[in-house]
Amino acid sequence: MDKFRNHACDVYYYGAVKLNGKLSLQNENGLHEPLITKAEHEKILRAFDKNAKKQQGYRPDKDTKYPLANKITCLKCDIAERRNPRFSSAPISNGTNNHGKPRKKITYYEKYRCRTCSRYINRDETHDSFSKLLDGIILPELELKKLKTKLVATFDAQHREARHEIARLEAISESIRQKVANQVIALTDPSNAFIADEIRNAIESHKAELAENQEKINTLSNEHDSDLAEFLEFAFSFLNNIGS
Repeated sequence: MDKFRNHACDVYYYGAVKLNGKLSLQNENGLHEPLITKAEHEKILRAFDKNAKKQQGYRPDKDTKYPLANKITCLKCDIAERRNPRFSSAPISNGTNNHGKPRKKITYYEKYRCRTCSRYINRDETHDSFSKLLDGIILPELELKKLKTKLVATFDAQHREARHEIARLEAISESIRQKVANQVIALTDPSNAFIADEIRNAIESHKAELAENQEKINTLSNEHDSDLAEFLEFAFSFLNNIGS
């Protein structure tokens, strides 16, 4: 409904063009053909004004403050086979008025509410109970080994670029070694005595390039290994604190 409200009230439909930015400007005489008249547009606005928005809309912190929203079921409604027996996030307050007078202090309560019967449950108590339930889960040793294998495979899949770069550098190093070997053979050929110094310089240059390339490979390999160790440490520390 929010999106429909924005579309239906767009001034573009009666021929105007509105620009939003540092300068908010509106040209009432756009070059496009209008779909409705301005009077009809104003009638639409009045219709929406009579039906004010009642929903508070999506809350950006919903996933972090209410991670169990739509994931836990109301047992009473589920047994009665009622439609949508799920708990959703429902922060409530003690109201802005107190017996007709403005309330000095508004207190907010974090709750989950059943979509069907509107029963409330305390958010913090629900989270604590769920945490205790999760903390009681202990994986057998065999399952932990399987999990580690899966984690390593997942990590490798996410680090394909690094492995491809290592493979590329190793291929370059192999090519350089072959060049050095060929130049060493050329250096021993008496017919190349007049260019022996150039060959030696080329060999030294290739050796320096080879050392630099190997340093890059070692750096990438060490980063991969340390990242993997850090990833596994995080994963298993996460498993040891499932509740949190």
